[in-house]
Amino acid sequence: KGEKKPNREAIFKKLDTNTDGRIDFAEYAAKSSSKFTAADVNEDGKLSVPELATTAPKRNGRRTLERCRPEPSADA
Repeated sequence: KGEKKPNREAIFKKLDTNTDGRIDFAEYAAKSSSKFTAADVNEDGKLSVPELATTAPKRNGRRTLERCRPEPSADA
């Protein structure tokens, strides 16, 4: 099997840096800001298509188009 995905509660705890049980805009935006900074490899303050592509969520490979399609109906 692949690596385990973090659940929403774990993500929430990670983003709630001041541990007040809520995520304010600054806490939420900090993740985006650091992600942008890491992707902006040439440090020009803008993301090119290749730089933006590095921010895409990683696919786990278990989901394929075939697995996403509904089963054929017995009526068909």
